Amino acid sequence: MEALTVEELVVYDSVQRMTVEEAYALLLTLYTATDVPLETRNDNILALLLIICTQWRLAGPAGIGRMLRLKYFLETHFSSRVGCKYFYLFSTPEHYGCDLREMLYSRGGIPRAGALPLLALFSGVAESVTRPGPGSTVHPAPMWHILTDIDDTLYPNTEHGTYVAGSDVAWPQKQPYPGIVSFYRAFCSRGAADHGPLRYATVLSATPGVLKSSKIRSEVLARVLGPHYGFMQGSDRKRDIVMGVKQNVLTLFEMRKKRIQTASVGTRAPAPAPVEVNSLFQRYGETKFRRFLQYKSIFPEFRCIFIGDNGQGDVVTGLNMLARDPRCIVCIRSVCHNGKRYSSFRLPLVYEIPGEAMFTTAASADSIGAGTGAGAGAGAGAGAGAGAGAGKKKITVTRQMRRRLYPFRTYIDLAQIFLRLHIFEHEDVATVKAEALAAVNDPQNSSFKHLYSLDEDNYVKWLNIQRLHMYT
Repeated sequence: MEALTVEELVVYDSVQRMTVEEAYALLLTLYTATDVPLETRNDNILALLLIICTQWRLAGPAGIGRMLRLKYFLETHFSSRVGCKYFYLFSTPEHYGCDLREMLYSRGGIPRAGALPLLALFSGVAESVTRPGPGSTVHPAPMWHILTDIDDTLYPNTEHGTYVAGSDVAWPQKQPYPGIVSFYRAFCSRGAADHGPLRYATVLSATPGVLKSSKIRSEVLARVLGPHYGFMQGSDRKRDIVMGVKQNVLTLFEMRKKRIQTASVGTRAPAPAPVEVNSLFQRYGETKFRRFLQYKSIFPEFRCIFIGDNGQGDVVTGLNMLARDPRCIVCIRSVCHNGKRYSSFRLPLVYEIPGEAMFTTAASADSIGAGTGAGAGAGAGAGAGAGAGAGKKKITVTRQMRRRLYPFRTYIDLAQIFLRLHIFEHEDVATVKAEALAAVNDPQNSSFKHLYSLDEDNYVKWLNIQRLHMYT
C-alpha cells in the first residue's frame, strides 16, 4: 500500500461537520495501516490532524471544543488503542511512540515534520479560549490541568528499601495515600464542559520509556487518576537509562552509608537532600522540565498544576516551571524518611537551570514562558532538545514565584490549597477528609495515624513555618 495523500483521506466540505468520534476513528484507521512505514504514518496523521483542526477552528466555539476533546483522546487513549510498542531490545526507531506528544516530537525533543503548523494553531486557539471575548473584560475560568509525579507523590515506593524510586515511609508501600482517590475524583468531576473534555491528569515521570506500556495499563494509577490519563515518560535512550542505573547504585551506596553513620551515633538519619545526589536528581528534574515545555506547546490552553515531592528531582522541575510559566502552580509534597516527621524544605534563593538555548531555539523565552503567542509552541519543543547540553543560567526565586509554590504533607492539605485556589468547593475538601479519616483509622494503618492531621489550623501553622525557613 502506498502512502495515502491528504486528498484521498478528506473531503474539505465534510470536515467541519465531522464529530470527534468520527475524526478519532479516521486517525485510528490511518495509524493502524501496518504496511505503511512508521514515519509515513506519522506524517499522514499530522497532515490530516492539521486539516481537521483548521476546519474546526473556523466552525467557532463548537468546533474548538471538538478540537480540544480530540487532543484529549489522542493523549489518553491512542497509545493503548493502537497497541503502541515502547520496548525495543536493540535499536529504538526515531519515530517512536504513539500519543499526541510523541507524534509531534522526536525522541530528541525536536518537532517532527508537519508539527510546527499544528503547534502554531494550538497556540492561537489557546489565546481565543483564555482571553476575554470581544467587548468583555471578564476572563474565562482557567482550564486547570494536573501534572503529577508517581513515587512518593501518588503512593510511597522505596522499591524494597533500595530508595531507587522514592524514600517516603508515611504509608504502606505502593498503596495510594489517604484521601487521594477522592481528591482526583473531585478534581476531574469539575470540568470545563464548554471547552471539551472534563478535567483529567497527566503523569510527568522519570520512568524510562521502555516501561511506559506497563504504566499506562497500571491498575493502581487507574484507581487513583481514573481510567484515562496522560503519561509522559523520562528518557527514551537506553544509554541514559544505563547511566542512570549506574548512578542510582552509587547514590544508594552513599545514602546507606550516611544512614548507618548517623544511626551509629544515635541521631536521626538526615533526609537525602538534593545536594547529596544533585547530578542524578538534577537530571531527572531537567528531563521532566523539558517534557513540560513540550506539553505546554501542545496544550497551551491549560493552566498547569505540578504536583511532586521533595524526595528527588521534582523541586528542580517545579522551580524551573515557576521561572518559565507565570501561570503555573507548583505543589510539593514533603516526604517522611523516618516514620516520625515530615522533612523540612530547603530551597535556594538563587539556583541554576539549563542554558537559555533551551528556550530560544525558535522563539523568545518570554513567549515560551507565557505558554501562548505566535511561535511559542515551536520554540518550546525545539529548544527542549537543543538545550540539553547548554550551559547553566542562574535564576533568582522571586516573591511572585514563591506565591505560586505550595508545600504540603497530605492530600488533606492539598485539598485545602485547591479550595484557596477556587478549584475545589468546601464539600470536596470534606469528601477528601472523610476518605482520609477512614483510611488512617483502619487498625491496619495505626502506625501511620500520627502523621495525618485533619486540622486545617495545624496545616496553616506548618505551612507558615516552612515558608519562614524554606529559602537559604
